[in-house]
Amino acid sequence: KFMGGCDDIKALQTKGMLQDELQGLPQRPKVVNAYNMDSIKLVRPPRGKALHPLFWFPNVVNNSVVRLTGLQVTALTALSIAFYEYRTGKWIAAFLLLDFTIRLFVGSSMSPLGMIASLLASPFKPQFKPGPPKQFAASCGTMFTLIATCCFFTGHNIPAACVMGGLLGAAALEGFFDFCLGCVFYGLGIRFGLIPPHVYRIYTNIREETVSGWDYENLPSGAPRPERVDTDATSEVSLKYKTRSDEWTKDDFHLIRNMQ
Repeated sequence: KFMGGCDDIKALQTKGMLQDELQGLPQRPKVVNAYNMDSIKLVRPPRGKALHPLFWFPNVVNNSVVRLTGLQVTALTALSIAFYEYRTGKWIAAFLLLDFTIRLFVGSSMSPLGMIASLLASPFKPQFKPGPPKQFAASCGTMFTLIATCCFFTGHNIPAACVMGGLLGAAALEGFFDFCLGCVFYGLGIRFGLIPPHVYRIYTNIREETVSGWDYENLPSGAPRPERVDTDATSEVSLKYKTRSDEWTKDDFHLIRNMQ
């Protein structure tokens, strides 16, 4: 039944006729003990904000670089254990501590081992993985090498070699079998609520764009070759030019030929 707009309803209320008009209409059942309901439970909790990795660590990392870095760490750790009674062992541990610390803050871009791994992995297509678990793994490596270095420089060579043995196992799993032990513990932290699950939000949002950007910059687009255009074939001085697309220009680029 149509009773009018807002002004009409107010007029019926003023005249005392509104209740008479509503008597024949079906009414929804009232909630029992509505005053006891906790209103805060009815409010949808806000979604977590997107989180960047700590310091200047990247949101997306190349897993090939991570694995090659793990192989180098495996070799250096084995040398440190083999020469644990000499100065070589402790200085290798100190170098690994420096390298892990750099990777903890900025990733592989400024790490000596990371730069070597990036150079070796450059001919191959990257395998993009989320950055936060790898940063946690780098923090674990920093902790192991810090303990081992302190033990080496205080004369406790055997405990230092044992700690480096643990690092050797984790690095070998990463390098040879692509099994990140630190990432496993990072996932357990998310499962038990110690780490917010939205740490992957930035990675999931930019991964497709990152892959597409790499494909555009490094893979041939298959653009057609430039076509010659002659505005007047009967004239020798007519305008002649080539039509080429931006994709062809990108594909045809040569470092030496296009140097200016």
